[in-house]
Amino acid sequence: MYNKFYKSTRKKICSFFINTQKKIKEESGFSLKGLMIFILFVAGLTFLTIHLIRPSYCSGRFKTAINGIAVDSFSKKDQDIQEEILARAKELGVVMDEEDVSINWGPKQESLEIKLAYSLPVDLGFYTYNRQFNYTLQKKLSYPQKRINQTNQKMQGSYNKMLDKARKAEEKLNDYK
Repeated sequence: MYNKFYKSTRKKICSFFINTQKKIKEESGFSLKGLMIFILFVAGLTFLTIHLIRPSYCSGRFKTAINGIAVDSFSKKDQDIQEEILARAKELGVVMDEEDVSINWGPKQESLEIKLAYSLPVDLGFYTYNRQFNYTLQKKLSYPQKRINQTNQKMQGSYNKMLDKARKAEEKLNDYK
């Protein structure tokens, strides 16, 4: 009787440990699969985030550069401003054509509006697409800048008058010859 009890107890204990080990193996296998799926999901999400944030960062840098160009542009011609914008775009890897830049001056050239439509390429390894951005910048002349522009206009007027006088004097000189 003792042997029967011992054998049955031993079987129960052994079967308990064997079943427990099987459960642990099954659960750990399932957990390992779940963990692998989770790691792949996080890695994919990180990959997409990095590749999608980069164009936004480049766009911010480009906007900062355009603000700097706009501050210095009140004494420049439209063509010079456009060339400077396109050069900066090329430098930062922004895809832009001349038609994508619109420069509008306000009354008496006291305000400037620059409209840009550009795209940045997003390379995902298996697919490349262009992320589109539209940006409008409006700047108004500050008082010191107005004074500088007025002074430049006066100087340009004086210079033109001097050139006219020099031409007239040259014409008179040629008439005497």
